[in-house]
Amino acid sequence: MWPFNRKTSNVPRDPGAYQHVLSALEPAEVNALGGLPGEAIVGTFLDPKHTLESFRVNPVFVAFLHRVISTHSSVSPELAKAASEMHTGHLYIIDWRTLNPNGAVPPEDIIGAIEVKDGLLVGGSYQPNPNYRVLTARGMTRLTPHQREAFVDALPRVKGQTI
Repeated sequence: MWPFNRKTSNVPRDPGAYQHVLSALEPAEVNALGGLPGEAIVGTFLDPKHTLESFRVNPVFVAFLHRVISTHSSVSPELAKAASEMHTGHLYIIDWRTLNPNGAVPPEDIIGAIEVKDGLLVGGSYQPNPNYRVLTARGMTRLTPHQREAFVDALPRVKGQTI
């Protein structure tokens, strides 16, 4: 979880000129992209104390996250392994911030589900969970290594913007 300040005004010394944003990227990744793309901004904080109650989710991030997971879930080694262990049904994609995915998983930690047939993932069957939350008391979205790599690789380069 990386909080950044993003300039929101061109007025020098404007006290409201910065917005507190939460990003899924590390500072080195932001630099490599040439700035902070909107798709990597998890949300903003209305309170400088960064409380959960003051957090406002970025719908662009959520849509991008689901698009990346949908596109890459059928080739994910982590999900393919889990699918091979079941015959048919739905494989739930659990946020890695969940401490014990073998126990009860809170609905807000289920990112989505993908269909499994004969131990194989069904391409194009990903369904996002409308109850998923990108930030909870347990933390911010945490992806598997494959999901994170796919997410970062899919981000657009930022032209002419810096954070």
